[in-house]
Amino acid sequence: MSWPATTCARHETRAYHARPGHARLPVPMNKPHSALKDPVANASLSQRALYLCHGEPDFSNPSWQEARLRVLIARLSPFRDVERSSPHLFLARELRDELPDAFLDFSFLPQARDRGLLKELGVPLMHGVASARGARDFDLVLISNAYTLELINLLPLFAESGLALTRNGRAVAAAAEGRPYPLIVLGGSNAFASGALHEDPQRGGGDSFVDAVYFGEAEGLAGRLARALVPAALRSGAERERALSAVAADFSALWPTHERAADTGARPVIQGRGAPGLASDTEASSYPKSPPPVLSGSEASTVRLEITQGCPGFCSFCFEGWERKPYRERTLAAVVAEAKRLKAATGADSLEVGSYNFNTHTEVVSLLSALNRIFYRVNFMSQRADILAGTPGLVDAEFAADKRSYTIGVEGVSQRSRDYFNKELSRAELMATVSALVARKAREIKFFYILSGFEDDDDLDEFSRELDAIAGILSAHGSKPAMLFSAGELVRMPFTPLAYERLMLEREPYERIAGRMASELKARGFEFRQPEGFDDYCLSQCLALAPQGSFELLKNLAERGHSYDLKLSKGAWDFAKLFLSGKGALNPGFLGVKPADYPFPYGFVRAAVSTEFRYKRFLDASASRERASCLGDEGRPGSCLACGACNDADERAFLTGHSIAGATHSAIHELVKTMAGKKNPFVSFIMADLPAGLAYAGPAFAASRLAQSLYAIIPGLADTLWQLEDCCLKSKDGLARLPGAWGRSCYRLLTKEPLNPALLAAAGCTPVQTEPSMALSVSAALPQAQSLEVSISLPALGVAAARRLVSDFLNQNQMPHTLSKRDDAALFAIADKGKKRKNLLRATLREEGEGSCLELSLGSRFDLAPLMASLAKRGVAAELRVRELIMDLS
Repeated sequence: MSWPATTCARHETRAYHARPGHARLPVPMNKPHSALKDPVANASLSQRALYLCHGEPDFSNPSWQEARLRVLIARLSPFRDVERSSPHLFLARELRDELPDAFLDFSFLPQARDRGLLKELGVPLMHGVASARGARDFDLVLISNAYTLELINLLPLFAESGLALTRNGRAVAAAAEGRPYPLIVLGGSNAFASGALHEDPQRGGGDSFVDAVYFGEAEGLAGRLARALVPAALRSGAERERALSAVAADFSALWPTHERAADTGARPVIQGRGAPGLASDTEASSYPKSPPPVLSGSEASTVRLEITQGCPGFCSFCFEGWERKPYRERTLAAVVAEAKRLKAATGADSLEVGSYNFNTHTEVVSLLSALNRIFYRVNFMSQRADILAGTPGLVDAEFAADKRSYTIGVEGVSQRSRDYFNKELSRAELMATVSALVARKAREIKFFYILSGFEDDDDLDEFSRELDAIAGILSAHGSKPAMLFSAGELVRMPFTPLAYERLMLEREPYERIAGRMASELKARGFEFRQPEGFDDYCLSQCLALAPQGSFELLKNLAERGHSYDLKLSKGAWDFAKLFLSGKGALNPGFLGVKPADYPFPYGFVRAAVSTEFRYKRFLDASASRERASCLGDEGRPGSCLACGACNDADERAFLTGHSIAGATHSAIHELVKTMAGKKNPFVSFIMADLPAGLAYAGPAFAASRLAQSLYAIIPGLADTLWQLEDCCLKSKDGLARLPGAWGRSCYRLLTKEPLNPALLAAAGCTPVQTEPSMALSVSAALPQAQSLEVSISLPALGVAAARRLVSDFLNQNQMPHTLSKRDDAALFAIADKGKKRKNLLRATLREEGEGSCLELSLGSRFDLAPLMASLAKRGVAAELRVRELIMDLS
């Protein structure tokens, strides 16, 4: 098998469906890169499971040729790092609602160890995991940018995918080739800090690495925007620019990068707001109708559900807290309806609650109870310590819901520091929170701090006293949870008050502060994770504020092979510092305290919070003057701060009149009862067939796919099933000893009530009778396979070569045997001494087409991993199937 040497080595004719105003001529199109779908060729790739488990029909796609539009949703980090995030899934849901005939695919930055092999195979680095096609083949590329250092990865992806780096460069190339390049639009949580992508980020109109940027929220808008972008995606040059400008007239959060947005009379660019009416929805209508795609990874059994939008806080350092405003809540009824729909549609058994501060929700306790009745596991991560301490019964409710690990974002090492950060966390509230968690025997408490570089001895002395207070709490309660303290440098992000602050790019202040913290913590026996990656911090800080020369810097970093993958490549900051200094960018105006009229990147964007308000808050921070949020609380109505984020009086009234319902004794009792049911569920076992397409899937993805199919067949099963778990093929032992196997397997089902065997049988499963002790205990170890009948299909390996390979395997594993021929088969008779190993008991080799097929009888200590590894080492394609299985369920 061979693959094209470059992304344009082979072509086919691609026909487009004509649509009024969208007609176009057939254009040459690359063939899919088949190496990505070959289990031999892709054996060492990190994203192997994505390539093998997802194909053209996935994600509710039409065929590639029949699709009206081909959209690539791209992340600038490896799948490993963004699997738990949801922006790419959100975009897919929104687009599928509006574009049912579009082909949607996902692209993730290949890990560093994979890039060399992909280049050898001729695979573009930016490619779709389902289609196996490079970015050049798509009409529209939507880039979700999560954080600033990801920007360094954009140009290497372009360069290694046959894409000219800049907007103008792609226009020239499109004219020469006679077909459009994909329209590239960037958005995401880091959009406001992506100014380095443009030649002139203060005014716009210069060249850029992307065609357009979308600022702010896109809930309820992303799909409609993508549909509106179709004419621009199918054109190039001046026609594309005119089409983009027409779209921007209807979507004010979209900035076409060819437009000089800061000019007098220019169309205003206004930060996007998600669809209105969240607080009044009683059903899941405010969520996308299409379910999120389930990607083959370790998180496939977890689904994410957003319960709020925006953040009510005004922490001076927090990017999201200023960009995502105002704070809004989805109703309890809407959240519950969507949770049930997501479980049935995805097969997930775990839910991760999405919110910047989940415990600010008015009905947080009711949500905890309701969601735990739907999902086997419910994870709620980010919450405010002051609310946790101040809301009656909330700590008890969380412990009733089995939460035992907590992270407290203390941020400031002293009260003065916390006031500087406008954290709204007093020492009394901090100690009350720690005391409540320790008293209830929390398993783990993590404390996170932000270092501004300005902390002095007085601040660190106070930090020492606060550690003494925490140590006293531990001593008083006689318990000691795992305690981890960590800290990170403050990046002054744009569109926050501290963007005006002096930059700190010297190591010494941070090393001094972190060294004192480490000493104080060590003296009290606490673990400290010191800041790492100072170079990462420095480059992130510079790119976030995009000084003069940043556009050229990204080009130069790409030319020198720099990237960000868990950490910044060696020497990147040293080069960047020298480059920016040579451009005169690291001048006092950029590094020092900035005036109110400082020309920040994207200054032409009308953000949710006014520039005047942000600057006033900077002055407050400079004086360590904390200002309360506008969010009301029980018995204390909030007060409007006139930040400008709310659209109307109703939104302001919701915030100022906000209060959180505490946990009653009956609510906590109900939670305890629900969690007890999960710990003592009904247990049953079934036999079912794992499809060949899931041979290389991980346990989570395979289980979710089976659950999905059962929910579609058996009415009401999603309301009853807690968890489905593979006991054989996708168990730890199965994955190790039967690598790449598909076919018969055994599954354990944990349910709220006994299941009807007839319904399971009708769904194609075989219910298995078990001993009472096995059926009643969820804590018992998973049952083990007693015997298996398997086959290994070797379509490209002749009988003679297969015979030698099997003989070598048996000899290497000390299994004496004799070989005989019968009709068209070769029989390997294992001696009694070999059978005692309970691995391979019998083997038969037959001719199958131009290849061969090996039929094996295995015992309870089966292990075909060495045999499969030997085949893979020789580059031999092999398909391992379990045909019969007997489990030990006694």
